[in-house]
Amino acid sequence: MADNIEDSLHLTSVDISFIVASYLIAFGFSQVFWGLLVDRFGAALVVPMTTLCLGAAVFFFSRSDSFTQVALSRAGMGLCAAVIMPAFAGVARKCFSMRGFSLALSICVSIVTMGGIVGNYAGYILGDLYGWRDTYSYAALISIPVALFALFAIRYRNFPAIRAVQLKESLATFQTVSLPLRKLIFLPGVARACVIHTATSGILFNFGSFWNIQIALAWKIPESDCAFIGSAFYLGFAIGTPLVGWWAVHVGPRKPMIVSCVVGIAALLFWILVPIVWPLWCDALNVFLVGLAISSYPISFIIASQFAPTRNTAAVIGIVNFVGIIAGTIFGLIPSLFTQVQSLSELAQIQFGTMIFVVVLVVALIAAVGIPKRNTI
Repeated sequence: MADNIEDSLHLTSVDISFIVASYLIAFGFSQVFWGLLVDRFGAALVVPMTTLCLGAAVFFFSRSDSFTQVALSRAGMGLCAAVIMPAFAGVARKCFSMRGFSLALSICVSIVTMGGIVGNYAGYILGDLYGWRDTYSYAALISIPVALFALFAIRYRNFPAIRAVQLKESLATFQTVSLPLRKLIFLPGVARACVIHTATSGILFNFGSFWNIQIALAWKIPESDCAFIGSAFYLGFAIGTPLVGWWAVHVGPRKPMIVSCVVGIAALLFWILVPIVWPLWCDALNVFLVGLAISSYPISFIIASQFAPTRNTAAVIGIVNFVGIIAGTIFGLIPSLFTQVQSLSELAQIQFGTMIFVVVLVVALIAAVGIPKRNTI
């Protein structure tokens, strides 16, 4: 789909990487805002309204005719989609014990990721049949039944606001939010969770959605096979998240995080550097292992939530998502800078650039080693 948009609007690979980043930046910066909003007014009010706004952003994206319009509409999509994790965390933390919450969070991430698998193939097929504009226009309509489902599934009497706030009091109320927010940021485990989330979210959103395919193309893999390789990454992630969540519940977050980082570093180095022509299924298996390793993504939420009051769960998840996604997005822009180095071959540009994902995963491994051995859920 990205190639269709690139050709239609005469964009460069750098333009596409910044369009991807615009989504992630808006997604990341709005995390704390949505977390506070969900904690304050309740998921029952926030989720349906945001879902409809997401549909509108997708529709405007389908009508865009320039780089600026595409980037702004993608940013709008990121802004609205950012409510997912804080809202789910806020709902799940009120419904389950800490162990149940950890499993529910992992399963939620797995289900959301399945959208990456379905969307990857559906976008590739429908984009060729109907064009990217019509495909996104039809996708925008999905927001209507989803908003209605959320309206009836998340009942206000079960997930209300922390306290009723009159409209005239709202501004003053939000001006007092900074004090408890500062306390949340310095809770034990939140800083370590942010470091881990920087690595996993950076690879998930930047490598999985864009640079993974660029590596495949640099290795001269046919474009028709790239969608299969892209889906293998998301399949590994979707299968791994509930398994890693279950493992973390039983042995604590330290060991699953360390094993995931080691596997991810090895698989990434092999995919980026080893110059051997393999059958397609071998390449897909390698990328599957990268996705499987990054399925430790929810562990950062679990680490942070262990130390947060139940009523502030959405805000804490928002803080971790904010720091991780923004830092991960910045790291994700680094590979695009190497594509401008004319003295390197196309393959070398991609190889040098994508090594940043290995570096941040090594940093996450160091942070994981620092998790107390007796830290259990």
